[in-house]
Amino acid sequence: FYVFDYFTDETSGKASITRTLQMLGGLTATWIVVKMAVLGTITSEIFGIYLAALGVSAGWSKYIGAKYGSVTQTSDQPIQDEQPK
Repeated sequence: FYVFDYFTDETSGKASITRTLQMLGGLTATWIVVKMAVLGTITSEIFGIYLAALGVSAGWSKYIGAKYGSVTQTSDQPIQDEQPK
């Protein structure tokens, strides 16, 4: 387990802007909710919106991953469709 796994693409091992932004958004939202809870200003509606946003974000990522999958490339050459011979 490495912290960098949260920020990299599983197939290529390269940095993923989507994962990075998702993590940044989740951490920011969590910090806001915790701060509101400590101050006593959080409402059930805010907490529900927070949980829904995290759930939708994770669900959408899984949906897109399942629908389109990942394209792996083993060389620096562009991916080309094979032509029948």
